[in-house]
Amino acid sequence: TVPGTLLDKNYLSLYLADNMIELVSEKLYDRFDNVCPDIGNWMAGEVDSLGCNAFLCPPGTWAPKGRTTKDDQCASCSDDALLWGRTTCDSSTPIDVQERQILVNLYNVMGGRDWKAGDDWLSLDASICDWSGIDCTDEGKISHIILRNNGLTGKPPKEIFSLSELKVINFESNSIEFDFDGISVVKNLEILDLTATDLPASSLSNLEDLSSLPNLSFLSIASNNLGGEVPAALFALTTLEELDFSHNSFTGQLNTRIGQMTKLTSFGCVGNKLTGQFPTEIGNVASLQALASGENQFSGSLPTQLNSLMHLQSLSLQQFISSGGLGGPILSFSNLTQRTSRPLDAH
Repeated sequence: TVPGTLLDKNYLSLYLADNMIELVSEKLYDRFDNVCPDIGNWMAGEVDSLGCNAFLCPPGTWAPKGRTTKDDQCASCSDDALLWGRTTCDSSTPIDVQERQILVNLYNVMGGRDWKAGDDWLSLDASICDWSGIDCTDEGKISHIILRNNGLTGKPPKEIFSLSELKVINFESNSIEFDFDGISVVKNLEILDLTATDLPASSLSNLEDLSSLPNLSFLSIASNNLGGEVPAALFALTTLEELDFSHNSFTGQLNTRIGQMTKLTSFGCVGNKLTGQFPTEIGNVASLQALASGENQFSGSLPTQLNSLMHLQSLSLQQFISSGGLGGPILSFSNLTQRTSRPLDAH
C-alpha cells in the first residue's frame, strides 16, 4: 500500500514499478475520478504535465516503466491482475480493440443515442474507421474525431487523449463539458476546435497543458461566453498558426506576448470587451494573413507596425464608438501586396 501520509511530501520522486502494489491511498490518487491534485509536483513535475498516471499506472493498465512518461502511456490490459505500476501485461488488449473501447465509452457518456449522426456507431460489422465523424491512419489508428453540431452532451472521457495518432478533435457547436486536464499526452494533436461548446470557465485553468503539444496548429475557443482576462497561457502556444477566441466576454488588455506567436497566420478576438492600446508587438508576427479584432474597446493609436505585415490579406479593427476607438492617421499599408479587405469602421 502507498499511504496517504506521504501527502505532505513535496517534489517527491518515488519509483514503485513492479512492486505488487494493491492499493494507493485516494488522498494521493483517486483513480475513479482520475484526480491527484496534491501530488502534481511529484516525479519531477511529470504528474502535473502528463497526468496522474505519471505516478503509477492504475490497476487494469500497464506501461514499460509502470507509469506514464513522455515516451509511453499507460495502456489497457485485459488480464486479471489488479496491481498498480505494472510493466508487463500477459494479455495486452490489441490497439484496435482499445481504440474501439475508447469510442464506445465516448458514445455512452456523451449521449450517443441522441446524436444527429451516429447510427453506425457500435456496429460490430463496421470498422471504427467507418463510423460517422471518425477518420484513421493507413494503419487503422484513429486520427480524427469530428463530431461538430451533433448533439453531444456531457464530459468527453480523458481516454481520448490516449489515442496515439489523434490529430484532430472537433466538438464545435455541442453543449459539452470539455476539460483540458490530461491533454498534454496527445502529442500528435494538430487541431482542437471547441467553438460554441459551452466551455466551462473552470477548464481554462488547465490551458497550460496545451503547451506540451508540439504539433498544435489550430485552436478555437470562440463563442463560449467566457469572461475575465484572456488567459496568459494562450500566448504561450507558440506553435499555433490559427487562434480564435472571438465572441466571448474577455476583458482587459491584449497580452503583448502575442508578438511571440510568430507562426500565426490567423488571429481572431472579435466581439470581446478588450481595452487599451492594441499591442505594437503584433508587428513581429510576420506570417499573419488575417487579423480580426473588431467589436472591442481598444483605444490609443493604430499601431504603425501593422504596415510591416507583408502577408496580411484581411484586417478588421472596427471598434464600438462608445470606447473612443483607435486614433491616429490612417496607415498607408503600402507594403501589403496581398490585402483583400480592411474594415476600420467606427475609429
